Amino acid sequence: MKNILAKSSGQTLEDHSVMVSKFAEEIAKQTILDINDEILFVIKISSLLHDIGKCTDFFQKKLTN
Repeated sequence: MKNILAKSSGQTLEDHSVMVSKFAEEIAKQTILDINDEILFVIKISSLLHDIGKCTDFFQKKLTN
């Protein structure tokens, strides 16, 4: 499987999404008073998928040209 890029710097979408997810979870834990596992799960999944549109051929060509 080829690497799907998140940024023109060469950062992969997988690395970027995992990093964003970790930050989002940490921010949630520090700011949401009534946090629970369900909320954390939604935050994790939504942050992992926040750049899903970058998987398109159109976007990948924009990054590499």
